[in-house]
Formats: sequence, structure tokens, C-alpha cells
Amino acid sequence: MKLEPFINASPDIIVLKDKDGRWMEANSKTLELFNIEEYQGKTEDELGKLYPHFAVYVPVFVKSDLEAWETGKQIEVKESIIFNNSERIYEVIKVPIFDAGGNRQNLIVFGRDITELEKSEQTYKSLFLHDPDGVYTLDKEGNFLDVNKVAEEISGYTREELTNLNFRDLIVPEKLPKVLQRFDKVLCGMIQGFESQIIRKDGGIRDIKLTTIPLKLNDQVIGIHGIAQDITDKKNVEKLQKKQKTILSRIAVGEPLEQIIECITESVEELSRGICSIMYYEQEHNWLRFGYGPKLDPEFAEKMDKFPVGENFASYGYSAYAKDIKIVSAIQTDTSWSNWKEIALTEGLHSCWSLPILSSKGSLLGTFSVYYKESMTPKDSDIEMLKDFSHLTGIALERHYREEEIKYLANYDSLTNLPNLRYLKELFPKRLQETNNLAVMFLDLDNLKPHNDTFGHSSGDQLIQEVGKRIQEAIGETNVVARMGGDEFVILISNCTNKTMLLELADKILKAIEEPIIIDGQEFSTYGSIGISLSGEHGQTFEELMKNADIASYV
Repeated sequence: MKLEPFINASPDIIVLKDKDGRWMEANSKTLELFNIEEYQGKTEDELGKLYPHFAVYVPVFVKSDLEAWETGKQIEVKESIIFNNSERIYEVIKVPIFDAGGNRQNLIVFGRDITELEKSEQTYKSLFLHDPDGVYTLDKEGNFLDVNKVAEEISGYTREELTNLNFRDLIVPEKLPKVLQRFDKVLCGMIQGFESQIIRKDGGIRDIKLTTIPLKLNDQVIGIHGIAQDITDKKNVEKLQKKQKTILSRIAVGEPLEQIIECITESVEELSRGICSIMYYEQEHNWLRFGYGPKLDPEFAEKMDKFPVGENFASYGYSAYAKDIKIVSAIQTDTSWSNWKEIALTEGLHSCWSLPILSSKGSLLGTFSVYYKESMTPKDSDIEMLKDFSHLTGIALERHYREEEIKYLANYDSLTNLPNLRYLKELFPKRLQETNNLAVMFLDLDNLKPHNDTFGHSSGDQLIQEVGKRIQEAIGETNVVARMGGDEFVILISNCTNKTMLLELADKILKAIEEPIIIDGQEFSTYGSIGISLSGEHGQTFEELMKNADIASYV
């Protein structure tokens, strides 16, 4: 059987050269590809002169021929050839043949068109290298064969380091059993998509979404191709939104402020890995009071209490002063911390980020701070998260203060800041449970109306305020005085053992209010009358005792 028909039918380059590089035989595809006819006995240089379009290939072909002869063994090279005005890539194999004495005899050249394969490989390589997600390949044992740049960034390891590791080395231990189940399924030919967690080289934990695809050769799985997407920030946003929803719900149903603040700080500490604290602003003193921070040492909290507000007063002092965020990544070198850095460093705190807590109208309520035990600079996502929680804290505080204000207005007299009649009615049954020896005094000022008519209501209001203070001082802290309105006061006396004691106390009150009162530089006198009723003897309910005391004040 002659081989010539088969050789000429081959789509590959086939050339036989002698020891001097002269072409002895070439198949039809070769002649067609290079567009040459006469070739036998000619070298590449001679063919280049005969066919000018062939001359461009001569230096490359001669060089690779020489390499094959010098190495004395088969070589493989890639060569570019223009065919029909299109570049084609050929994988060329050159095999040197030597006689028994080791002398050069022939050089056989085989060339296969790998243009499409090369394009495919280049496309794959481009996708591999430039994919926005981490891309990697594993062998059947789970060892890394290759990774792209993003995979390096996600893991914190270099390509060289990863190719010496097994994927098991990166998976968070408690997540590994489920990952291994997925790995086994991929080895069985099934594509898998799932979420897990890895440990970075620096020890950080990252949430990862993995897509794993079996790599096959001749329908046999030889490894795994994987795509890793870092979803840590996405997970944090989901956690943040969930926690924010929970906190807003707790604010809406009116949970105690302490519980809401605890929930806020715990949420921030979980998401930021820092140590959270909240300070409340007292406008009267222009300082910050330590409010909440259970992970901080009580001694440190005490030293930071009553913290001054000002431009150069550490993180929270500035934040309160400017109503703006203040990031201090290194407390040790930050000048605004110079007076407090030893206190912070002793506590092991090296960074402090602070934000103002503002009301809906922009007034300062306090500061929201996160400490770290190492130098830390926040990412944009960190700052946005802290802004969100600072805002939530502001909502919680503002609601609490509004509720306290409503409660205060409902139970206290706005002029004297004394309890009102409603408060006293609610207090009475509680005091009655503690003791049966209760008394109610009804005090009526006798000259308020003439005072108002003569000196004006502003002066009369000051008179009422001073009278209220004097009554409270006279009866002591265990007893309660409430203003009914106008010129009337009701006093609840606890543990009154005898009537003599009550009469002495009433006399003390009257003498106290009869002492001269100075208003706007003028001296005034006032006087009043007191009626007394005793629980049991004059009634059982507060209303009964107050009515009888009122009647008694006119006797």
C-alpha cells in the first residue's frame, strides 16, 4: 500500500527535509498553504527568493530547524502562517533523524492547524484572568492547580501559595462537612452551587458563593472548575437590614430605652467586630455623659464620663462639637487624643470612630462610637453602617425623651415642676399598701389674687414657685406636695403616727411660706390655711381625704 495518497489527503503540514535543509517531499496541503509549486531540492532561503511571499517565514523556519538539530530531539513550536489573507496558528513538530553514526540525515516537519483551539484557549485564559469573580481549578484531590487574581484577593494568598494548598485548608472547619458533600457530587459529574465561608490568610472570615463544575476529559472527571464570589458585604447588608427592622419594631412598640440601646450596640459589635459605646449630651454643662458600653472597663467608662465637647477633644468631643464624623485610626499619634491616649491605650484601645447622634431637627443628643484594639481605618460600607445605627439611636432617644416629656407633662405642674393631682392620685394606693398611716393636707394661699391684680401674673407665678419649693423643703423627701392649680396645693404625708406630729408639720409649712419672699428686688409676704384629713378616720379613698381636708381648711 502506498502512503502518498493518505499523506496528500492530510489537512496537516508534512515536509521532509535533508540534513542541509533542502525540501525533499511535501504534501498537497503544505504546497497549497504556502502557494508554491517547485520546491524539491531547495532550501528555505532559495524558496524565499523564488516565492517572495514565502520569504517572511524563512528566518523563523531556519531557527526552529537549527534548534531541533542542536537538541537532537523532537521539538514543538507554534508558528503563524497567512492563508487566504487570514492568520492561522500551527502547532509544528520537528523530528530530527540521525544515522547509526549519529550524523544528521533527515528532518521531518508536521504542522497541525490549532487556530480555533488557540482562540478558545486565549478566550478561556482571558475570562479566567479577567473574570470579576474568583476563578480556580482543582485536581480530583482538591489541590489548587490555578487561580486568577480575584481569587488571590478574596483569599489573601498569592497564586504560588494557593497552588501549594488544598481547598480544605481554606474552608471554615464547621462548614467543611457540607462542602465535602458538594465536592463529592461534583466528582460524580454534577454541577453544584452553594454558599460557605473561608478563612483568609490574615484570619478574616469571608462569606463565599461557590459554583463548581466538573472538568472532563473523554467523559471522565479529571478535576473541578470553580467560581467564587465574595458575598460578605451583601450578607452584612442583609444582616444590617434585618437588625434595623428589628430595632425599629422594638422602638415602635415602645420597649424600654435600655433594651433598645443594648440591641443596637450588640448589633454594631457583631457587624463591625469593634467595641461600641454611646454617650449622652447634657447641654446645661456642654459635656457627654457615659451612657452605654458594657464591653468597656467600668474604670475607663468613669474616666470618660462628663467628657468635654470641643474641637480638639478626642473623637467624641469633636464629633459632638462639629456634629460630624471623626475617624481616629491611631489614637497613639492623634493630637486630639493627647490628654486621654494613655487611658485608652491602657485599656488596649487603638482606634476610635465617632458619629454624632442627632434628633430629627438636628439637635445634638449624644455620640455613637466604635473602638478597636488595633489601628483601623473604616471602609465606606463601615461608615454607612455606623451612620444608620447612629440614626436609629437618635430615633430611640428622641422617642424616649418625647415619652418622658409627655409623661412629665401628664404628671407634673409646668410652673412649679411639682407633681400634679393626677400623679398624686396614682401614688396614693401605692403608699396606702405600704402604710395605713396616711394623711392629706390641703393648703390654700389666701392672698394670691390680690397679688396678681397688683403686681401682675408674672410676679404671682414667681410667688407660687417659691411657695412650692418651701413646702417641699418643709415636708422632706418622703412626703409629696402637688399643685392643683391656681393657689391650691395638696400634700400627701406618709407614716403619720399621731395628730400632734401633723399639726406641728402644718405649722412648719405655714411659717415657711410666711417668710418674706424677694421678687425682682421687692419683698413680699404671703400666708395660707391648711386642712388635714387622716386615712381611716376621715375616709379611705384619696378623693374622700382630699375633700375633707379641703373642708377642714375653712374651719
